[in-house]
Amino acid sequence: LIGFTGAPWTLMCYMLEGSSKPSYSGARRWFHECPEVARKLLALITNVCIELLLMQIENGAQIIQLFESHGGELTPQTFEGFALPAIELIASTIKRLYPNVPVILFGRNVGHSLEKCFSSTSFDAFSIDCNTPIAHAAQLAKKYNKTIQGNLDPCVLYSPKENIQAEVHKMMSEVGAVLGHTAGGAPNSYVANLGWGMLPTHKPDQLQAFIDAVHSYKGGQ
Repeated sequence: LIGFTGAPWTLMCYMLEGSSKPSYSGARRWFHECPEVARKLLALITNVCIELLLMQIENGAQIIQLFESHGGELTPQTFEGFALPAIELIASTIKRLYPNVPVILFGRNVGHSLEKCFSSTSFDAFSIDCNTPIAHAAQLAKKYNKTIQGNLDPCVLYSPKENIQAEVHKMMSEVGAVLGHTAGGAPNSYVANLGWGMLPTHKPDQLQAFIDAVHSYKGGQ
């Protein structure tokens, strides 16, 4: 059972903008105009996220995932100095109180700071977006002993089944080339997944084609 929450910066974007926006320039502008107030608000959101996730664990959640969906709207310096410390505080608090509960981070379009994220001891696994080369993520997973999941472009599911299988096998092969394979032929320390959410127009048979492609991969054999 997976518990989750949006990460503080992403939640702040929604709070300040009122809805989904292309670049969240209003939230970014407010951060630069009122940095002290912005940090206070981020701290409040962070505390609420911690309380929420702890309640989820206390009520049965076995894994926790944080979604920093709009981290890529920040510069590397701002992401690492503003958004990432809040995420790390959430993860480190969970690990201190529940050391056996894995914590997963999804940071969309934060490839510039990926190694900074991987080097943190608070995260066990990372969801990789479709704009980050999966082989690069696998190299970091190997270096820091982490697990990764991802990162097929969801729009690939609109293509014919044979193309879905080819793309899935290519993705898994790139991971396996770095992390090796299990006895069953799957890549080590890896969960095959999409690099972003499914779309409203996706059909069940398209998802089934993805699942079948994953199950048919036997790269280690």
